Amino acid sequence: MSRNAVTFVHIRRCDIFGNLVNFGGVTVAVTADGDGCKYAIARCHDSDRYVKQAGRVKAAGRLNAKAPGTVAKYVRTLAMSPEAFINCLHQVGGAGLVLK
Repeated sequence: MSRNAVTFVHIRRCDIFGNLVNFGGVTVAVTADGDGCKYAIARCHDSDRYVKQAGRVKAAGRLNAKAPGTVAKYVRTLAMSPEAFINCLHQVGGAGLVLK
């Protein structure tokens, strides 16, 4: 992953038949930060239709925010590579969630 690249992971729920649910979901924006990574999350409420582009915009805006309140509330830093964190997110797939 290049220094300024942002990778997005979309997490969606499935119904009991394995079909994607159109409402609710999470978008995670991940980027390299020193020796680790930082990430921000945008959550779509369960009663709202999930739109990937809206999640990307919100998560990236939080990730790139300069306001201390926004950073403190939404941005987290991890001591692992972005690739390792994304691999961890993909392990969530076994819990009835789909990563797109």
